[in-house]
Amino acid sequence: MPAVRRAAPKEIFTEREWSDLTRLSQWRGPALVVYGWAVIIAAGALFIAFPNPATYILAVMLIGARQLGFGILEHEAAHGTLHPNAKLNDWLAKWFCSAPIGTSLKRYRPYHLKHHKFTEQPEDPDLGLSAPFPITHASLRRKVIRDLTGQTMIKQRLGPLYLRLIGKPLPAPDVEDRPILRFWIVNGAAIAALTSAGYWWAWPALWLVPLFTWFPLVVRIRSMAEHAMVETVEDPFTHARTTYANPLERLFIAPYWVHYHCEHHLFMYVPCYNLERAHKLLVERATPRACRSPTAIPQSCAAAPASPPRPDMTARPTPGVTTRSYGQATHDLIIEAARDLFATQGLEAVSMSDIAVAAGVSRATVFNQFGAKHHIIDEITAHTLRSYLALLTEALEDETTSTPDLVTGLFERMTDRLQKGRRLYKDIFPEIQKLTRDPSTGGQTGDLRRQCQDCVRQLFERGQARGDIASAISAANLATAFDSLLYGGVTQWLARPGHQSLEAILNDLRDLFLRGIRP
Repeated sequence: MPAVRRAAPKEIFTEREWSDLTRLSQWRGPALVVYGWAVIIAAGALFIAFPNPATYILAVMLIGARQLGFGILEHEAAHGTLHPNAKLNDWLAKWFCSAPIGTSLKRYRPYHLKHHKFTEQPEDPDLGLSAPFPITHASLRRKVIRDLTGQTMIKQRLGPLYLRLIGKPLPAPDVEDRPILRFWIVNGAAIAALTSAGYWWAWPALWLVPLFTWFPLVVRIRSMAEHAMVETVEDPFTHARTTYANPLERLFIAPYWVHYHCEHHLFMYVPCYNLERAHKLLVERATPRACRSPTAIPQSCAAAPASPPRPDMTARPTPGVTTRSYGQATHDLIIEAARDLFATQGLEAVSMSDIAVAAGVSRATVFNQFGAKHHIIDEITAHTLRSYLALLTEALEDETTSTPDLVTGLFERMTDRLQKGRRLYKDIFPEIQKLTRDPSTGGQTGDLRRQCQDCVRQLFERGQARGDIASAISAANLATAFDSLLYGGVTQWLARPGHQSLEAILNDLRDLFLRGIRP
């Protein structure tokens, strides 16, 4: 079946809102990992300090929920949203989230992205989790008992080992990896540390027991809440369910905002810590153009069971959101899909067919809209240049701030915007340079490039006329130097990841440039 249709975020949010929602934090992802381990250590310490049935049950539930939390953070990493640095994103998930519970990010990523592409379709690898519903109360009781007595986990984790021991062949995994080795490396270190402290029993009692009891139960509850009995149709707001969770439920069942699952399926590159804000914007706005009926947002993104739509939530215009035709909406879907693919797979590895599948449209539609892949790159480049042009125009309209201060502001704001898009720029920036450095480049990219250059020149001409900056060098040459420093700094940052931050590079270049233009 064809891939499910994706939402067009720019029909729902303003550019500023979408930029804020998709901004990746340098510290929040690692902080969530640290928080998970802190809860586990505190829960274990509580039982060791006050050993009784109540504290043991509490510890098992808290630790089992954090084990689910590590699965959720592995899921974040699969989307590249645990950390803006791709290598650190994968390393954090691989060793601090996946390894302790015996899973594989390398295998999970393609599996999970296929789930997003074919949600609730026959090709969906997770369909077996939701397809059996509805079920009887007796069936649910049996499943809960199997979870809490360890039968579910034993079947999942030890079943394949048993089949190998009796000589039954198993299909080879789609992706080669060694999650079991990492499981024993991490857990072996934990066993050694606990044994040296005199608590050898804590690993089976406070890690294996939660992993084999509470963890599979909350995984089941999560699967039921997210996809069981959703009415998946073409409208992307029907592909998953958001369920309100109170603080206790978030502590024991739904950590890390996992209950905002409708929002995640709509906008899968929004980090988990921004999903609640996305939910509030959707419900407040109830954007009728974002769904095929005025009740789609409150029904699928409000709570389960759904709340009835308010009378004032009918087809009202949304401030700051422009109306687009179907052709423009399709155009934007293709661009968003291409940006995501280029950011995660690289420019050369992505074909027009890949973009069509990710956007949920036919290959012919992609070719009708753009003709060739380099036109899609041109459009992405144009978007970047339009953002840059807006900054320059704003600087030109500022008649009171000095030119050196305006230059400082431009460097700072460009740093912020470029850092947010590193995963994209890493592979396509050389292509952007090719399309933008040549003044003879045709199309909208060439036009925008010339407008940006003209704005920079005008900024320096005005600065020279006001006496803010030196006039020994022509404004045109200053604009060229400014441009070269900016591009050179970004190129250095992309070519040598981790060597020096973009902020440090551009600050040095900014100071160098400002010293050169002093009157």
